[in-house]
Amino acid sequence: MKYLLLTFICFTTLFSCKKETDYLVKYNFRYSPDSLNQSYKLTEEMVLRTNDKGFVFMTNNAFSSDTIKDDITTLITEGKLSARDLILKNNEINKYRIYFEKDSSHYFFKTQANSFWYNFKDEVPEIKWELINETKKINEFDVKKATTNLFGRNWIAWYAEDIKVPYGPYKFNGLPGLILELNDDKNYFHYEAISVVKDTANYPIYEKYNEINSKRIEFETAIKAYKENPVKINMRTGDDTKRDTELLEKRKHELKAKNNSIEKGLQFDL
Repeated sequence: MKYLLLTFICFTTLFSCKKETDYLVKYNFRYSPDSLNQSYKLTEEMVLRTNDKGFVFMTNNAFSSDTIKDDITTLITEGKLSARDLILKNNEINKYRIYFEKDSSHYFFKTQANSFWYNFKDEVPEIKWELINETKKINEFDVKKATTNLFGRNWIAWYAEDIKVPYGPYKFNGLPGLILELNDDKNYFHYEAISVVKDTANYPIYEKYNEINSKRIEFETAIKAYKENPVKINMRTGDDTKRDTELLEKRKHELKAKNNSIEKGLQFDL
């Protein structure tokens, strides 16, 4: 009897720790880096982790890298980390993390430009959603439709009212449920949830604000400068100099084809 009572108490305590806001969501992100060549697409897995304090949003590879110091066996057993994640953890396309503290008026961005880290605050946009009387299913979830205009684009979102989390991919928030699918009307950018699991692991959110070392405009300036001069040429002689020049022109051509981002000035896939 004592054993049963103890088991019940432990189970009740564990269950009570799982708040309605504790989720780990993985999205498949498919997008067109070149607005002039929409048929060319890149894909990357993104992770949204939420709790009662806010959320973090980043690539799955960055998430794997950040959690590598945790108990790897436990993470793999619980399905939060795979062997493939460990291999690819440093292979990011979109190099950024977003941290948000509930009720804050700012996001905290941690990102890179030309191998330098930029940590800056960015305002939370005011999003005016129009709720549409249209429904469908995404996996096992019933979702409803909403639309908005943000960053100069028209967006369509599908959210699950049963999941009481007002967040979604990137900066999108404010709906009465978790966003499971999001795309712009030209389908340059498309997020779709591929897994949604309850998660109570501790992950720092608001603590990151003390790491601010720059401003958004400084990051935008660094991105612009990098696209204009992506590599520093070592001035040598003969064939080496020619090869350096060819590499520079090739890189410039590659960067020219990366002209499409969700938000003007913020580009993370260089």
